[in-house]
Amino acid sequence: MTKKNKQKNHQWLLFFYSVPSKPVSSRMRIWRRLAKAGAVQMKGAVYILPFNDEHYEFLQWLVSEIAGMKGEAAVVSIEKIDTMKDAEIIAFFDQQRAGDYKALQSSFDDLGRMLSSIQKGAKPQNLKGISDQLAKLQKEFEDIKRIDFFSSREGLALSEKIKRM
Repeated sequence: MTKKNKQKNHQWLLFFYSVPSKPVSSRMRIWRRLAKAGAVQMKGAVYILPFNDEHYEFLQWLVSEIAGMKGEAAVVSIEKIDTMKDAEIIAFFDQQRAGDYKALQSSFDDLGRMLSSIQKGAKPQNLKGISDQLAKLQKEFEDIKRIDFFSSREGLALSEKIKRM
């Protein structure tokens, strides 16, 4: 068996849509839903997600939502994109998640500095606020991790950092 045959073949869902330009809120609502689901924008109004039943059902639901906005949408299941390797597509997802994790890492760093100063003897100003902030950051981390489909390096690194806090 060759190395190429050992590689996992991915399946992808491509999502195409267009909605009327007004109201702008319709376009933003679609964009937010796609972003929350972890979809990556390829070009224009073309988004991609790894194939699974949950993603397929979500995109089918989004097609009907867009039809209700007097727009058009389609979902296509494919095994490959002729002009791109799976590794390049996965890199798009990893880049997107890296940005998400980087922003979150900054917040964890701020919290870590606060905790460090408390450990060094500074009087804690608001333990409930610190606890709430930690819970909020952990939830944000879990939300990003849920859409980190390919376990990006940044996600793994931040996970280790959180464990050490």
